[in-house]
This record gives sequence, C-alpha cells and structure tokens, in this order.
Amino acid sequence: MEKVIKWTLSTGQQAEVLVELMLSETRNCDGYSYEKKVCNLRIWTELDGETISYDAPQPVTGHAKFVSRLGRIGLDQARHDEIMAAIAEAKATPEWQAKIEAEKKAEKIAEEYYATQCKIDNAMTLNGHTY
Repeated sequence: MEKVIKWTLSTGQQAEVLVELMLSETRNCDGYSYEKKVCNLRIWTELDGETISYDAPQPVTGHAKFVSRLGRIGLDQARHDEIMAAIAEAKATPEWQAKIEAEKKAEKIAEEYYATQCKIDNAMTLNGHTY
C-alpha cells in the first residue's frame, strides 16, 4: 500500500509525502541479496527532491496558520488531515493489524517471563536479602 501526496508551497517549492506500508524489502549481505518479509510503515517527506523528514507530522503549538510540521514544512489543518488519513489507511490494513497483535502477544510473554524471573530471584535470595 502506497500513497503519495504532492502540493506546491507558497514559495513555489514542490513538497511530496510518501506513506507506504512495506511488506517486504531486499537485503544485501556480502553480495547475497534476498527478500525479507517485513511490515513497516514508511513516511518520507521530500522538498524539491531532497528528503527532509522520515517521520509523521509533529504538532506545532502557538502558530496561527500551521498545526503541525514535517521537517521544515508547516502543515495547515487540511494538509495535516490528508496525511494523517493516509497513515490511518495504512494502519487499518490486515497486515498492520496482525503485526500489532503479534507485538502485544510478545509483550505479554515478556511480562510473564519477567514475573517468573522475579519470583525465582526472590526465592534464591530470600526476598532480596543475602545472608
């Protein structure tokens, strides 16, 4: 899933935001290339062909015209909403939802492991005291 949002700034410069859900990427290991399954959200902002940001819009406070920014580009409410809608569309895909569920499951397993580790440490050290 890929969405490109383009517009011209008041200075005449061309701005472009790419919101892409990457499901695979080519990796190169000492000359051996292979495809790796991934699920990453990539947000790139370019200004006249120069990449200026790799992140989602950041909020701006105290400005009359702009509500957020991408790199050094200020975004009004309409442009901000358009970009956030593209990000929400990417996050609504089944692949992204499966990734989030897998991360939650892994976090729960890690919490259970840590709790068990704490119980064992307490048992081995008599509740944290060594004699």
